[in-house]
Amino acid sequence: MSSTSSAQSDLHPVEDMFFEDGNLILQAENQVFKIYRGILAAQSSVFRDILSTPQPRKRRSDPSFMDGASVVQVQDSPEDLKYFLKAVFHSQFFPPVPYRTTTPILVGILRLSTKYDVPSLRTRALQHLATAFPTSLDRLSLNESDGWTFDIVDTAQRLTLTQVAYEVGALWALPIGLHKLSFLLPFDDLFDGNLASLREDHRRICLRVHNLHSHHCYSLTTFLVAPNATNTPYQHCTSPDSCSLSRYMWLSNIQRLVLLSEPRINPFYIWGDHFWQPYRIGMCQACVEKDMQTWEIEVKRLWDNMPKLMGLPPWEELRQMKVEDVGTD
Repeated sequence: MSSTSSAQSDLHPVEDMFFEDGNLILQAENQVFKIYRGILAAQSSVFRDILSTPQPRKRRSDPSFMDGASVVQVQDSPEDLKYFLKAVFHSQFFPPVPYRTTTPILVGILRLSTKYDVPSLRTRALQHLATAFPTSLDRLSLNESDGWTFDIVDTAQRLTLTQVAYEVGALWALPIGLHKLSFLLPFDDLFDGNLASLREDHRRICLRVHNLHSHHCYSLTTFLVAPNATNTPYQHCTSPDSCSLSRYMWLSNIQRLVLLSEPRINPFYIWGDHFWQPYRIGMCQACVEKDMQTWEIEVKRLWDNMPKLMGLPPWEELRQMKVEDVGTD
């Protein structure tokens, strides 16, 4: 057996992406895809340029010629390439929002549609990404996953999505991506730099946000502290003793949550709409209304400052980038 035949025997055709009458083979590692060069070139300007370059006439024994078709080797993961090519050749494989997809499919298509310049697929992938990476405060809630078109099953997938967003220039996804990673990734790994898949500058951002965890949690619940700390009830409070005791009890619960939660709880979730109804028990109406106003102010302050804390452009610029990418903020 010739060395060429031996090498080709180690290659594995990818099921559903090896068309017998195809006229181009893409090879990623030991996986081969036999497809149609004209269709691929029509979708991708990068492949159009690659395939339009005149090639010397090949013999059948040439390793760059296989199964009656030219072979082009690419430096992509076989999984990413499989999802990308399926999206190109099977129109129903990667449907638009609001239809669902998966994180691995989204990652592969977003990465390679950017690399090989397939604008329609890139826009669709970014629209899916945007469902789980909000740029507005009203989308940030305990039930935010209700609008997602894909599941993020673990921290590793969230890390991959955040890093791919950076790779493809979707900076608008970084604030919420890095913010959540700051509390999901183990502190020891952040401190020691044991996460090879996390950029060094992103590791430092996550570490900075992580170290500010307690400060942010207590700033968002400052309404539980201020009246008791100064021993001065709100002007229109109708039951100072009861309101003071209730705040103290809630503050104790928040402190335990901040100190004992593992992984650390996202500060934006330290308090939420679901807390206000039980909070009303033991509190006068005037104090509840005042505390809600204070909480909303602090939440907006933390949200507005998030990009600056990470060394990113302000929300206004990030949202404009998002509009350019997906058509809406």
